[in-house]
Amino acid sequence: MHRQRRALKLRKSLADRKSRAPSIRRIARIYGSIQKRIAQLAYRDSFYAIWAYAQYLQLPDFKIPSDIEVEPALLAASMPQALLAEWTLEQIAREVIQHGHDTNLEARRLRQWSTLAEVANGLRELEGDIYACLVGPKKIHLEMMRVSHRQFVWQQQYPNWRYIIRYYKLFNTANIAAHAVRAVGLTVEHIFMIGMAYLGMFLDRPFVVKDIKIEIPELTRGCYEPAASLATFLSMMHAKAMR
Repeated sequence: MHRQRRALKLRKSLADRKSRAPSIRRIARIYGSIQKRIAQLAYRDSFYAIWAYAQYLQLPDFKIPSDIEVEPALLAASMPQALLAEWTLEQIAREVIQHGHDTNLEARRLRQWSTLAEVANGLRELEGDIYACLVGPKKIHLEMMRVSHRQFVWQQQYPNWRYIIRYYKLFNTANIAAHAVRAVGLTVEHIFMIGMAYLGMFLDRPFVVKDIKIEIPELTRGCYEPAASLATFLSMMHAKAMR
């Protein structure tokens, strides 16, 4: 009798827990709403806002341009990452690459704080529901691994060659290299060299100039010219990856 009551209590507890946990359908619905918001945004305008906020969070003397609407609480915060973190901006950038357009479809822009906050809060809600539904406290180590890989790279000191070499060694394997060539027609070496060229330029400007003096050995004009415009380059990579 005691075992039966205990088993019944356990089944009831599991049923209550499942009823409280978000469903896959709810997760899909939240992500669908995020996609619809991002689909209204343009690449260039969105990347400009993301660049400005990322620079503000990373560089102590950087000032956000006056044509971008900023929440006063963010400027006044001793740790602005509590309101908007770099890894959230990175996630928004990935969504814009995948779902954005060449031009704004509506009046919504990431330069507007309300739009940026709406997208960021939606992504946070999505992550919380994914954790509650698919991970849970019994698999907390998976969440810790995900958070560490996502956040620690942004929480370290200013980017330097050690981090570039570390990730180059992580991604420069035979399988990943072959997949990169199949997906985008570029080797891992070319992707990293293009990335370093852009890094040097984006430190002090939001957009790519038309002609760049290339001083990286083995980075030819033929491999670099498709990336002359960041928006065009990202559109090209997305189109190839979706084939």
